[in-house]
Amino acid sequence: ILARIVESAAATDEDWLIVLVTDHAGQDKDHGPQEPIYQTIPLSLASPAHARASLDDAGASHLDVAPTVYEYLGVLIDPVWE
Repeated sequence: ILARIVESAAATDEDWLIVLVTDHAGQDKDHGPQEPIYQTIPLSLASPAHARASLDDAGASHLDVAPTVYEYLGVLIDPVWE
């Protein structure tokens, strides 16, 4: 799917941002223990406007999603949100 989007964007000079993020896993009907296998989530972003980045296990989180999207859209981030 991403390849088709990139192909289309290159042909039409579109600007786009794809954000893929999920919640963490659980176990049975429980929210899950505090172990990395249950607490680690996928977070991936793709855009033609940004250089390809390497994988970084240093600690991105759900808290990074909104500021990243806001920055991409040119929305000023209020320091109070920190």
